[in-house]
Amino acid sequence: MVEAIKNKINNIEYREKKIFWTLFSIFLFLLVSYGIEINNTIMNAVSKQNMEKEMISLNSDINSMEFDYINSKNKITLDYAR
Repeated sequence: MVEAIKNKINNIEYREKKIFWTLFSIFLFLLVSYGIEINNTIMNAVSKQNMEKEMISLNSDINSMEFDYINSKNKITLDYAR
């Protein structure tokens, strides 16, 4: 009878340990996943800022080229074309 009770107690302790380690493992997994997602979010924000700066630079270059094109277009006359 005493052995049966000891086995039941050991069995309960084993289940509790198993549940604890399972929950702890899930917690660690979620914590690591959260850290990775935060890192990805920060990297995307920095990438977005860099792309916005590049877009501003490219728009400036395009505006300059358009201005040069309009100036060149206005220089062409019938005499210059002949």
